[in-house]
Amino acid sequence: MPPGSLSSSGRFRQNPKLLGRARGMAREMTPAEKRLWFEVLSGKKTGYKFIKQYVVHNYILDFYCSALLLAVEVDGHSHDDRQEYDAKRDQYLSACGIKTIRYRNDEVLLHINGVWEDLRRRMRERKDTPLPPT
Repeated sequence: MPPGSLSSSGRFRQNPKLLGRARGMAREMTPAEKRLWFEVLSGKKTGYKFIKQYVVHNYILDFYCSALLLAVEVDGHSHDDRQEYDAKRDQYLSACGIKTIRYRNDEVLLHINGVWEDLRRRMRERKDTPLPPT
């Protein structure tokens, strides 16, 4: 775990400057984010609670499940030129014990059942893997 990544309450530190932005992003989701949220993540389908636009340190995660330490990202065309940023971000999250799963917008919009099957398999794998101590 990176030094200083947890607050005194044991939760991940959150950049207060990003909290308002994250709330706005949660209200103004992309069509792909909306589809994934309403058809898969928001209800009881997964068996886990997911949070929209969760802030960890200096990063906003599209969807986050604290029980599995799992981030689900929906990437559009804007992410095509952000590979270096995403790699650095994923490395930080991994050091915190958070696994990141990425889906492209078109995957979510055109193949939601395939995304659900893949996510379900990965959640099962994550559940069966011992999580790092916090």
